[in-house]
Amino acid sequence: MYADLVALETARPEFITEMSPTQRIVTAMNGDLQKVKHITPMLSLKKTTDAAGIHDFLKHAPNEPVILQRKEDGLTIVGSYDNHRAYEYVTRGNGEIGESCMSACSQISNCLKQSASLTN
Repeated sequence: MYADLVALETARPEFITEMSPTQRIVTAMNGDLQKVKHITPMLSLKKTTDAAGIHDFLKHAPNEPVILQRKEDGLTIVGSYDNHRAYEYVTRGNGEIGESCMSACSQISNCLKQSASLTN
């Protein structure tokens, strides 16, 4: 969808608004929230749309486990669990340091509060 929006705005610049995702990227953190260093960096593929871009990305960490997910616009939250219970939710932030959002996520129904056991 993002690539389609870029193409539209390139063809029809009059459609560009200050609220367009092509015009604003929020990376600044809120000074009021607790900062949390990610155990593993939350790296980004940027605007990769093909297999070659993914292969290039993987060259940077050839022996590291990687989870690839389709990019959806929105907020990325990392949940940490101890004994299958959530103890921390942190925003992606800049990829190295995020912000604690435990109190907000505890009120959101689809934030996983308890993880499944991997053993019976």
